Amino acid sequence: MSDALRSVLGASITDLGHDWSGALDCTQETVIVLGRAQDSPEALRLIARLGTSRNTRFVSVLFAGEQDGTALAERALSLGANDAFCGDIDDHALAARVRAVNNHAMLTNMLRASMSNSLRLAMVDALTGLYNRRYAEQYLTKAIARAADTGRGLFVMMLDLDNFKTINDQYG
Repeated sequence: MSDALRSVLGASITDLGHDWSGALDCTQETVIVLGRAQDSPEALRLIARLGTSRNTRFVSVLFAGEQDGTALAERALSLGANDAFCGDIDDHALAARVRAVNNHAMLTNMLRASMSNSLRLAMVDALTGLYNRRYAEQYLTKAIARAADTGRGLFVMMLDLDNFKTINDQYG
C-alpha cells in the first residue's frame, strides 16, 4: 500500500499483505482491498468467508484483478465483493473507489438500522413497550410447531384486565 494512497484517503490504512488472518477480525466499518499481488483463488475464498461469517458479513471488499482478470473480478462480485476492477489504477482512482464503497456501506448500515427499528416498532406497543398481537401471532405459530415437533406441551396464559379499555381509550 503506497504512502500516496494513505495521504489521498487521509485515513489509517492497514496493509495485511499476504497474512489475511486479520481480515476475519475486521468490523463492518472496514474496507478490504484485495490486490493482484495476492493469490486470486485464496482471495476469492476469503471474500466468501467474510460474507458468511457473522462478524464480517458487512465488511466491504474491493477486488483488484490482473489486466486479464475479468472472469476473476466477476467471480469476486458474485461471491460478495462490493467492487472489482482489472488492470492498473492510480492511487487517486483507487481512493475514489474505496471512498465510494465506504459511503455505500455507511448508507447500507443506516438502512439496516432503520429497517431493524421499523420491525421492532411493528412488534412492540409504543405506549406500554410490550409485544403486541403481531408478535404474539408469529411467536405462537413457532411455539406450537416446536411443541408438536418435540412432543412437549405448551402453556399459554391470557390476561383480561378489568377496565383496561378505559385506560386504552384515554392513553392510546
